[in-house]
Amino acid sequence: MKFNDGDHVRILPHIFWPEGGTGRVSVPPSFISEIMNTDDTFNTTQRTIKGNDRLITEIWVTFDRPINDSSDDGPYEEGEVQMEYLELL
Repeated sequence: MKFNDGDHVRILPHIFWPEGGTGRVSVPPSFISEIMNTDDTFNTTQRTIKGNDRLITEIWVTFDRPINDSSDDGPYEEGEVQMEYLELL
């Protein structure tokens, strides 16, 4: 499934974002691509990275309410979510 800028999504609870949540697909702030400084920079709202055994598509989401990640950092106002853990609302 392809997600577009502005799509409202549900984040299913999983190991990286155990609380789950909701948000909107968005283009990440420019400083994100700058600090990553890799070949895996975002192409609009998403980027694809090479995992050990598959390609992983990450979608940038601006959360409706700040949420914590799996290490209980945060709360974050936005972040990357693997596409397989997103549902269109």
